Amino acid sequence: MTGVGGDAWVTAAEEVGAESGVEITAVAIGPGCVVTDLLFEWQSRREIDDDG
Repeated sequence: MTGVGGDAWVTAAEEVGAESGVEITAVAIGPGCVVTDLLFEWQSRREIDDDG
């Protein structure tokens, strides 16, 4: 899981998964992302920056 600036993490997870044959699901959470946090709980609890 990453924030709105974490597209590089999502891409890296997809690449590693494809190379290793292990399914890795990575999602960006926030406005305009695949997953939206309507109550803004992710932002207050995540303990990481927007870019992962």
